[in-house]
Amino acid sequence: MKKKILISVCLILAILIILSVSSVFLINRYSLSVSQGLYLSANDNTPMMIQMNSPIKLNNLTDNENLFDNFCDGDEILVIHDGIQESYPGATGVYAVFKLGDGDLSDIPENVLASLSELGWYTIKDNSPETEETTKTENTQTNNETVPSNDKKPPELQVFCKNVMVKAWLGSYAWFFETDDGTQQAITAESLHPSECIDSIYPLPLTTSLEYPEKTFSVSLHFENAPDSISVRRYEITDGKVTDNTDYTEISVNDLTIEAEGGRFLYEVIAEWKDTNSEHGTAYYAFCTAVEKMAP
Repeated sequence: MKKKILISVCLILAILIILSVSSVFLINRYSLSVSQGLYLSANDNTPMMIQMNSPIKLNNLTDNENLFDNFCDGDEILVIHDGIQESYPGATGVYAVFKLGDGDLSDIPENVLASLSELGWYTIKDNSPETEETTKTENTQTNNETVPSNDKKPPELQVFCKNVMVKAWLGSYAWFFETDDGTQQAITAESLHPSECIDSIYPLPLTTSLEYPEKTFSVSLHFENAPDSISVRRYEITDGKVTDNTDYTEISVNDLTIEAEGGRFLYEVIAEWKDTNSEHGTAYYAFCTAVEKMAP
């Protein structure tokens, strides 16, 4: 009896080894990739994989129309796929997908969901009402009139590297605008220096490989309305902190693109819109970077 069990176990192990070797051969032969991430069902049941803060649309290349039916938001998955398009979100063709573990929506970074929501890929369900106290707190102005906090603000800044995007942290600003009757009004907001708010700034992952490490990364700055002038300061982060917020390096900006160094840094973006239309002002933004190495 024990001999039969041993033979059965050996056969199973032999089959698993053959399957593993065959899989590696097929993946190498057809230049496929294997990636691990979290599953997300976006709008219109579009399947996505969230990998290192990067959403990737999964296009089914198999004959199985129900390939993604058994996955829930947040589940950990393993995907065999072809190349990833450098867009936002990214996209890839899928040949097989396997579930590695259970998860839920809370496992997916809120920053990713917010970015997808802004681009119309995902609808965030939020039924919590805005309180009067919150509205008053957010409305710091130079006059005594009430202006809704989400009505007049500097343009949003989105930061891109390859197919990854994060929304920049908005700090202090002064924003001027005309009302319908032609009078000038202003909204001002004061915040701490971004070096004191690093824990609240979601990092932009600069992905590189162990085999071909990159030293610099092209990072694009996307505004809803491009500023008339812009400057960028880089602060070095050591042990999760900026030790001296007066010690920084001025970074060149070319066509709203900068070259980011590999490492952990804080970038402060100072943008100015001149008085050429009904809205203008100055705003301070910030984002962090962190290098994440992918296996070859």
